[in-house]
Amino acid sequence: MSPGGTRITQVEQCWAASADGATVEGLDVKSKAGLFFSEADGQPLRLAVDNGRLRIAGGPVLDPVTRDRFRNPRGILRFMSADEFELHMVSPDQIELTSMDGKTTRYRRAQAYAPSADDLKAFAGRYGNDESRAVFEIEPGKSGLTLRVGWNHSQAFPFSPVDRDTFQLGGMIVRFHRDDAGNPVGFDYSNPVVRNIEFKRLSESTSGR
Repeated sequence: MSPGGTRITQVEQCWAASADGATVEGLDVKSKAGLFFSEADGQPLRLAVDNGRLRIAGGPVLDPVTRDRFRNPRGILRFMSADEFELHMVSPDQIELTSMDGKTTRYRRAQAYAPSADDLKAFAGRYGNDESRAVFEIEPGKSGLTLRVGWNHSQAFPFSPVDRDTFQLGGMIVRFHRDDAGNPVGFDYSNPVVRNIEFKRLSESTSGR
């Protein structure tokens, strides 16, 4: 029993031991790093190595609890609204992130995706959102896609493939969806502010603009 009469559980003891960033024997943080996507809504989570420690890109450095469990040492406003959480590497390709209130979000590791030139051509076209009336024009690039906002053709945004039918530029992600015949018919657009804004194909090609 602690001096205050509160029982300290084994988990709490383990967390306390790692609260100052103590190392866990045999931990390989490099193998944990990578890009993951939420199984619920497709939102990205990138794990990176920072001075030998694991961190969430745009979020906190993580303290190891065991070789496969990590926690944030304190709430970070830029990630999960300063909530405390535990990150569990269920397998090399799957993460479970459990918040303070017990909600668990599952993430899967992004799979390597190298679309061919023909694959990239299939995505080309004009895509619009009915509510905002915004239009993106998409063209194939050398290894990814180029997006232009409909009213500003001079500025091109190069998106790189990061997962099947999914392309990323910084915090922006477009994830295409297909019809029953396998043709791209639209995509969901997300950035750090908005999530899964739907755009539908308006034309078959941007050529001849």
